[in-house]
Amino acid sequence: MEQDLKSKVTLERLARPYRSDLEYYHAQPEKPCSDVKLVFIHGAFSNGWVWTVFFQPYFASLGYETYALNLRGRRPIAPFLPTQHGLADYVGDVEDLVDFIDAPHVLIGHSLGGLIAQKLSALSAPLALALLASVPPEGLAISAWQMALSNPLLLWNTATFSISPQLSSVGLARDALFSADADEDLVNITLRQTSPEAPRALMEAQLPIAAAPGFLSGIPVMVLGAANDQLIPAGAVQRTADFHGVEPFIMRDLAHAVMVDTRWRRVADHLHDWLQKNVL
Repeated sequence: MEQDLKSKVTLERLARPYRSDLEYYHAQPEKPCSDVKLVFIHGAFSNGWVWTVFFQPYFASLGYETYALNLRGRRPIAPFLPTQHGLADYVGDVEDLVDFIDAPHVLIGHSLGGLIAQKLSALSAPLALALLASVPPEGLAISAWQMALSNPLLLWNTATFSISPQLSSVGLARDALFSADADEDLVNITLRQTSPEAPRALMEAQLPIAAAPGFLSGIPVMVLGAANDQLIPAGAVQRTADFHGVEPFIMRDLAHAVMVDTRWRRVADHLHDWLQKNVL
């Protein structure tokens, strides 16, 4: 990690009387620059750890207090135990965290986390939404059909990982998530952090969700995609941007895992610039 990004990120737990405990990673800056909190939402097969590598230390170094939760059901790959969690459960997790924070906040969602952020924005009032390689409001069905035509092996690998991780290919997952020049040690650590996703949540994510377009709700929305993303292609990013009435930004030489891929800093810098211009 770069020298200027050193920051203490702690794993904490929010006890809830009616659900299992909620785990989240918290980074407190030494010199806060704003009362606005940044809430990071991870995607499918992932957990909050993925934000702790670069993004939380980076934004803490700039003075932002950040939170990155573990959506329910995160667990090691083995033994595999399927869960019945759905998108509403995940939305509830984020709601509980922002209620606990009780402060102006920005929701920053990656992939499936972007879909959750959009769904939640129709129920609450974040200051803004930042959608990174996000599932569009239409759901995953169109992207899945495109993947079936262009890369059926990748589609099979994604589907089997949620059913039986032993049948999936680590090599295919690496190629789908990272650029060719990504640091292999970080790739391996990140892949070891993955968790099989709830089949119900993945099925629900295929369909359109009830979301409020940013231009109608008055919530600023940032839409960013990765030029080499095999999971959320540029067309899906454009449709997300069209839905919210904004122009997308497509980051070249970047793959799906934008927060830990080789050129993650360009994504973080772009997000910071956008926050400075549109939120703070």
